[in-house]
Amino acid sequence: MTKYIHYEFIPLVMHIQYITDCTKL
Repeated sequence: MTKYIHYEFIPLVMHIQYITDCTKL
């Protein structure tokens, strides 16, 4: 179960980081 949540959490973090980078520009 923890593995599943971790697997779903990584794409979420990458997506947030992508939005943050776009906002910086």
